[in-house]
This record gives sequence, structure tokens and C-alpha cells, in this order.
Amino acid sequence: MAKIPDKGLVGCLDVSVRDGPCCSQVNGACVGDGEEYVYIDNVAVDAGARRRGSASAMLEASSDVAASWGAGFIYTHVHADNVAARRLYHAYGFRAPNGTPISEALSPGAGAAWMSSRLQGLVLLRAPLPLMQAASEKAAAAVGDCTCGAKYEDCDECICKPGGVR
Repeated sequence: MAKIPDKGLVGCLDVSVRDGPCCSQVNGACVGDGEEYVYIDNVAVDAGARRRGSASAMLEASSDVAASWGAGFIYTHVHADNVAARRLYHAYGFRAPNGTPISEALSPGAGAAWMSSRLQGLVLLRAPLPLMQAASEKAAAAVGDCTCGAKYEDCDECICKPGGVR
């Protein structure tokens, strides 16, 4: 949870240990069936409190928790249309790993849950621990090659290189 003086509680997130698989329609199965991983979920910050460091503080706290559990990486999903969240995650080292197509990695029954229309546009991201914020958004935007993993049809704006997706 995050608090701001005079505003009180302004944000929350969940961090948990889960058992795979963990997939995305965009980048496939990136965590294998039965593999244990740490996952950030349900990140929310009140609209009136955004851009004040609450999400960053919560990510850094979740990094500490995950590291105390012995994790080397942390995962989350982000919607392709949520550019602000993608920028935040990118600044903390989250990237979209290349996974195995869901149809190849999982049985049809297990894969069906990941193919739900409710999950369309979600990208699975992974970051090494501990999470560390880039020196600045300008520094993150100056990356020579696109490293955000945003090379897919649902994404209209690359977050790590000015000029959009190549």
C-alpha cells in the first residue's frame, strides 16, 4: 500500500508466489507448467495521486519482498494500451520475454484459459531483482534499439524509443 500525507491510502498491489504456467497471447508461455514464480498483480493508484511516486514505492517494496523469498525475477502483465504503466515497468527493467506459443507449450485444455478474450492485449513482463529505476525516463527513451518488447499489433507506441514501434 502507498500513502501520501494529507491524502491517506492512495494505492495498492499484490505480490505473491504462484505456480506456472504463466502466459500471454502476445508473447506466449514464459513460465513453464508447475514452475514457481513471483507475480505482481492488481496494481492501482488513485487518479488524483498519480505521478507522485506511489507506484514506484510499491514496486520497490514488492522487490524487497520477492528477494526475501529468494526470487531472481518478478513477473506481471500489462495491457498494451496502458502506456503509462508500460513506461513505469520499463523504467524498472521489465521486458517482454519471448515465450513458446501457448498451443505448443500447453495442452488444449490448459491453454484455453490463456486464450480468453478477457486476456487479449495483455503482455507478460519479467524483470530481474532487485528492481532498480532507470536514472530518468529520458535515459530510458534514448535506448538505441527497441528493448521494451512492444513489437506486436496491439501496441501503437513503443515506450523505449521515440518514433514508435519499428
